Amino acid sequence: MLSGRDAVGEGWCRRETVSGRGGTGEGTGLSRCHRFVRQFGVDEISGDLTEHTAPTERTEAATLAEQVDVVVVGAGLAGLTAAAVAARTGCRTVVLDAHRGGGRAAVRRVPLEGIEGHALFNDGPRALYLGGPGVAVLDRLGVRAHGAKAPTRGSAAIVDGRIDRLPTGLGSMMGSRIVATSSKPTLVAAMAGLATGRVRPGRPEEPTSVWIHRHSRGRDDVGAVLGALFRLATYTDDLDELSADAAVAQVVHAVRQGVSYLDGGFQQLLDGLGHAGGPTAAIHPHVEVSEMRRPLEDPGP
Repeated sequence: MLSGRDAVGEGWCRRETVSGRGGTGEGTGLSRCHRFVRQFGVDEISGDLTEHTAPTERTEAATLAEQVDVVVVGAGLAGLTAAAVAARTGCRTVVLDAHRGGGRAAVRRVPLEGIEGHALFNDGPRALYLGGPGVAVLDRLGVRAHGAKAPTRGSAAIVDGRIDRLPTGLGSMMGSRIVATSSKPTLVAAMAGLATGRVRPGRPEEPTSVWIHRHSRGRDDVGAVLGALFRLATYTDDLDELSADAAVAQVVHAVRQGVSYLDGGFQQLLDGLGHAGGPTAAIHPHVEVSEMRRPLEDPGP
């Protein structure tokens, strides 16, 4: 089984010649990608691939490993990325998903009653972080995301029951009452660090709430603003359980380069990744993998 991170890390290689199971066969050399596939591959996969295949073309689990080079379990963004990377090296790739595929990136089209058209419902977030590693991977695969940044001018926040201006720069900060006047230098310093990336990263074992408390210097109003920003940028409500190591990096991406809200949601990324794999990548939805076995590694002499 390949994951998206594994394939992206090792899959950018030029295929030499590959064939059959594990890339071995008469007159066949192993590329770097295929050696990686063999290392992390599975020896047997139990499942039923009858979905979208005729009865005479039923693929038995026992022969699956002989018909494909790479099996990716899960047809979400990471799985489809892994499949596209593997397929582009020349590997025959199959993607299995117990559901209809897409994961939290999927978008459902629901007909509207009484009028023409459909409503789109995102099963998960639809904001693409422009400074994150995902955009670089999509670019290398030729997947172009279409969307726009959300306007921030005129944004407001509710503080102690009153609506006040949400500062988006030094000018609006001066006229905002979202924090006390004495707290504004602390908030400016924290936001400047996030905007420039010159901020002390969090530790993996450190809760995000602790990181925020340290950088708000004990000022509750600054901590409240930073907490709202972190919850919004990470889609996580419980900052006591969220690692500051991951959260700070995510917020830096959001503040420095912003996010793009994609037209039609993340479905466009799923469609683009599906095409990026080309004809050598086949996607089978509604297929449940019940068992995976890794080959025993040679213990050596």
